[in-house]
Amino acid sequence: MDMDLIIENIVRKDILNIINRIKKCHSKSMYNKLISDLSKLYEIANTLKLDNILDVDNYAYKTYSRNYRKIEKNQKKFYLENYDFHSELTDNYIYILNKYPNQNYRYIVDEMSIEESQNLAANFLKEYNYKIYETFKNCVMNNIFIYLDQKEYDFYNEGETYYGNYFNTYVLIENQESIFTALTSIHEVGHIYDFDNLMETNYNYLTEIYSHYLELIFGDYLKNKNIDCTNVKYNYLDNLEETITDLSNLLKENITSKLDFDIKYNQIFYILEYTYGMILALEFYDLYLSDKELANYKINEFSKNKNDFKNPIDLIEKFNFDKEKILEGETLKKFIKRI
Repeated sequence: MDMDLIIENIVRKDILNIINRIKKCHSKSMYNKLISDLSKLYEIANTLKLDNILDVDNYAYKTYSRNYRKIEKNQKKFYLENYDFHSELTDNYIYILNKYPNQNYRYIVDEMSIEESQNLAANFLKEYNYKIYETFKNCVMNNIFIYLDQKEYDFYNEGETYYGNYFNTYVLIENQESIFTALTSIHEVGHIYDFDNLMETNYNYLTEIYSHYLELIFGDYLKNKNIDCTNVKYNYLDNLEETITDLSNLLKENITSKLDFDIKYNQIFYILEYTYGMILALEFYDLYLSDKELANYKINEFSKNKNDFKNPIDLIEKFNFDKEKILEGETLKKFIKRI
């Protein structure tokens, strides 16, 4: 049977199973997790363009939103109360990023098959952290990685991870037939490992830190193996410039009221998640360059206790990162000089 059809059948089966469990559920906490799972499965179905699914039990979206009001409230508070900090940070980082020799978003790279990209990612993870390597190996063996052609599917990013409480975990990856496929695989398995540490999914402004940290470490691994890492590092800078610019444009709209925030919540959440995820990953990476053991200890402590941090500013203070240096982009400047 065609692999795409197998995946479609699994998704459909998962959706029906979750709906049946919701109908029989009497526990509020379990109900909330099931609704969360159903919402994620709808997103997968939408990306895979599955028909006769999206009109089923649409009440799940409304319930799912209600369950996340508390998270939204904390994120709204972070955005609105740190408006000046966001503004100064974006101005400083855009100035810094505009000075480096931008090679544009996609580069000329050697072709690489899916198998080759998997082997490269596996070798890196095996050397860096055996537990993540085992997670990666499990993903490959159980076809959790689903490699898709971007032209045929609705992709927002190069990869999307769906970590279920009660359904199969899915990782949708754009097959770029290059080293970027390995990079995306590493980024996405970082999410699975991160969620495994919490034993749940908790999407907040800190979700992207661990995966971007792995991207930065992967760049060093390539350099140590005499593999050209320049494209990977420029890719990081280009992605950071893109999300910082998006945040800058968003701030210019002067969204200071709670009503305006509610209207643009998803856009604001995504931009802040990536902006601070990439910036704080650079801070952990900078520590890694001077003390690998300490950096890995701290990033793993952060991963296991992510729910204890209210927002990026809270993380900066609790980990004793220098807030002013982050605001001025000092670590970013050092990163650019090392490329």
